[in-house]
Amino acid sequence: MRGGLSVAGLGRAAALLALFAAAVALTVNNGLSGFTFDSDPVYYGGYMVAKGLWPYIDWSSSYAVLPAVIEGGFMRLFGTGWHVSALHAGLTNGLFAVLAYRLFRHFGLGPVAAYVYAAAAAVTYYAPIGYGTPDKPSFLFLMVALVLQAAALKSDRPGRVGALYVGVTLAVVATLLSKLNPTVLYAIPLLAMFFGLTGPGRLAALLAGLGTVLVLAAVFGLIELAHTGFLANLGYYAVKLPLLAGSQRVGGEGSFAYSKLATYTHLGTFNLLYGLMAAGVALLWLRRDQLFDGGNGYARLILPVLLGVSFWAVTVFHLSTIAQPWPAHVTLVVPAVALLHAAIAAAVRATSPLHGESAATALRLLAVALTATVAMDAKEYQRVVGKPRLIFDLRLELGETQPRGSVGIDAFRYLRWIPTLDEPHLAEEIRDVVTAMRSVPGNVFVLGMPNHYYVFADKAPLLPAMVVLAGHTTPPVGSDQEARLIARFKENVERAEVRHLVTSRTLADGLAKEFLASRHVCHVTDVGRRAVLAELCGDPLPDYARVSRILYGFVPRQDGVPSLD
Repeated sequence: MRGGLSVAGLGRAAALLALFAAAVALTVNNGLSGFTFDSDPVYYGGYMVAKGLWPYIDWSSSYAVLPAVIEGGFMRLFGTGWHVSALHAGLTNGLFAVLAYRLFRHFGLGPVAAYVYAAAAAVTYYAPIGYGTPDKPSFLFLMVALVLQAAALKSDRPGRVGALYVGVTLAVVATLLSKLNPTVLYAIPLLAMFFGLTGPGRLAALLAGLGTVLVLAAVFGLIELAHTGFLANLGYYAVKLPLLAGSQRVGGEGSFAYSKLATYTHLGTFNLLYGLMAAGVALLWLRRDQLFDGGNGYARLILPVLLGVSFWAVTVFHLSTIAQPWPAHVTLVVPAVALLHAAIAAAVRATSPLHGESAATALRLLAVALTATVAMDAKEYQRVVGKPRLIFDLRLELGETQPRGSVGIDAFRYLRWIPTLDEPHLAEEIRDVVTAMRSVPGNVFVLGMPNHYYVFADKAPLLPAMVVLAGHTTPPVGSDQEARLIARFKENVERAEVRHLVTSRTLADGLAKEFLASRHVCHVTDVGRRAVLAELCGDPLPDYARVSRILYGFVPRQDGVPSLD
């Protein structure tokens, strides 16, 4: 086709578009099937951004800051319903699949094999979760950096290499602002790609990276001039606090656990897959002399194998150190297999009849077996993990699907409710609490209640953190940083003119009397769920079902406002 794309080019573009659309649709469908409160960090963070509150200025968190900013942008455009979080996750999954395809093609995989691996990567990446989460976005930014680095490897112009490494540097910063675990191990694949550059290319990349860092430092300095304390918050929450939490996860008692790697068993025929990979490495080693005859052994063989091994290292580290190693965290397993396949494909191309056709045939059969196994594993993974949403505390296979919008709140108008065994009456509870919160005039604060409720009820986001976990997402108990967090919370309550608080007696006694003088305070002492703000008080928290009845009591009445002890 003259003056445009060829028929083959149009076919590849259409196939990539279909891959993107399928990855988005699968993720959104999963995200709108069932619900768990474990999703609050990014959702509530996006809500704060949508309300004009900015990270490290108005609120802080040790992870998921950039994903929350992106989610806030989606909320500005499409509203604050739960479907917006599902759309955010879906688009992220679609981009990841397309970028994975480009990376696999760079290392020599054929279009069909690259497509199969990219589709399988989409199934095992964001699809099982289906909503914005702290862990997943950093993998997307890693993939962006690797694709840009792959483009730089193809260029012999230092200027172009430098321009590409500006994007690489920005992508690396984006991973750091997503989640430090597993970002800390991304240095392995990134450095492996960097050393594939020529001498002038490396210099251009280094200068571009340094220049980008200096520009970002200048931008952050200007923000500090306008908002004093921004840099201190950035340094503490983006670096110091995550390292503190990480040291406890890796070195603390009962933290690092190889038993968490059992989640690999959800990859279907995992024994066959790992056996094929071992056979592939063995064959590559046996043919090593011939593979290096061409003088480009690093780019053709060592680099994809090194990347694949580094992907395994990232996955093992991530799974064995995070608190909840659910099967949805095996993100880089499929890309690791794809890169081994790429090395095998390079070996096939390098094996000539002079050295024996049998070796090439064995490698070809192994490559076909790997592709077929990954395709079967992806199908099994979707059946066992994706469809029932085997994530966190969600077990959707235990309940019967209800029609979309059956919960009865606007935020869930596109959600198919699927009750779980642990919380069979959660839908009614959510509906009651949201209805009660909406009935209260002005804003309201309920100690320990999931932050989703403030979004669902369109109330002011008062808590200056996406989720409060002392020593993990928020400062340790008794620290100066915690005192500043509490001070910010008080400022938010004052600014939002909150007149109704459901809290514990201990926290109420710890606040200044003038702070409470003009407010309706309901003291709750009955045992409820996990103490999200336990470091602020010693009392148990309210039961959410009872909270809805208490909130109804805040509606102005002739006999005043009740106080329960």
